[in-house]
Amino acid sequence: MSLPSPLSSSTPGPILLLGPAYAGKSELAMRLFRPDQPAVVIGTASPRERAFHERLEHLKSLRPAARSEE
Repeated sequence: MSLPSPLSSSTPGPILLLGPAYAGKSELAMRLFRPDQPAVVIGTASPRERAFHERLEHLKSLRPAARSEE
């Protein structure tokens, strides 16, 4: 299986990734989206288990820093 290449800045948006927990959505998003382009992340999971909570915190740490809108 070949890995997708990053989307260009001319790719029409928005793009929505859906799937169950541990399906690889975060990894796919990190491969597809460029860190210099704006993105919105909406998480709906409720981290009831410690391991899941730690995974969510790790994934948050990999996101580009939030930019303030002026």
